[in-house]
Amino acid sequence: MLLWFIGSALAMVWFVFRDARFPFVWVALGAVLSDVIGVVPGAVAPTHSVVSVVGYLTVAMLLTIGRRSHRKKALALAFGLFMHLVADFVFTDTSLFWWPLGGTNVDATRIPTLDRPLAANLALEALGVVLLVWFLRRLAVARQVR
Repeated sequence: MLLWFIGSALAMVWFVFRDARFPFVWVALGAVLSDVIGVVPGAVAPTHSVVSVVGYLTVAMLLTIGRRSHRKKALALAFGLFMHLVADFVFTDTSLFWWPLGGTNVDATRIPTLDRPLAANLALEALGVVLLVWFLRRLAVARQVR
């Protein structure tokens, strides 16, 4: 399930920035990174936690002081990671969302995508296609106007 995360993340970030020059590829990468990391073991990755994502954002901001192009990409990746938390409904699982602050026992927690019924995942994936098409059209129009 990739298109739901990519489409929803790109649409949410577009609503905020509406900048055709923003590195949206990094947003898309961040949106799927959590599940890509966790799919092999079949368990959640640390990036399913808001604490980990805030930690990444803090380190990225410190490491990119004075390097604007790198900072923009690091921010875009962080936005994608945050949007993944929203699109995966991770906030409904307090111990996972606040890990390790909300508890440390998430080792056996499956990726939320794998816990949802197939029909729900297919519906979300279809919605992701719609959002992705909408985003690409908006981006194309913005690039023509520019």
